Amino acid sequence: MAGTDKFDRFSSGNNGADLFGKTGSSSAQNSAGDLRDFTSGWECYISKADDTTDPPLINVKFTAQSFTLKEEKSSQKGEAKEVYYPIGTYARTAGRSSADIFFACPTRTTGKGGKPTPYVEGELTAGSYRVSLKTTARDPMVILNPIARGVAKQLGCLSQANLPAGVPRV
Repeated sequence: MAGTDKFDRFSSGNNGADLFGKTGSSSAQNSAGDLRDFTSGWECYISKADDTTDPPLINVKFTAQSFTLKEEKSSQKGEAKEVYYPIGTYARTAGRSSADIFFACPTRTTGKGGKPTPYVEGELTAGSYRVSLKTTARDPMVILNPIARGVAKQLGCLSQANLPAGVPRV
């Protein structure tokens, strides 16, 4: 699967990883349907197969959003360097341990008077102490993008999501 080699570098591992999980609610492919009608989103924790420590290596969360972000230039010193990617409606990494991606995908919140939401936001976070020094700032996006593509495909909006098979170099 795309991104598996980046997961290995991210975690200093040497075994491949199925980023969609294998069974049940841990699977992005099975859980993406829950985004069609939801209030709190969908969250997945990813660890290497032989890792039993807590917290997990990576946390990936998807939520419906009524907005998308725009690229911003930060003037604050000490902030993680942000790198923006021309995918989705907004995509960025902040340092080596986080990535955000917004993409067009109509959903609807649940409950009384559920409201339509035109975007889905995907977030990847990892504790910086868990991230290998070999990780590049691009690796979190290379891991998040194929998961976001899988979610968009399950929701039936891959053609409008602007999530390419590969992450362009910037």
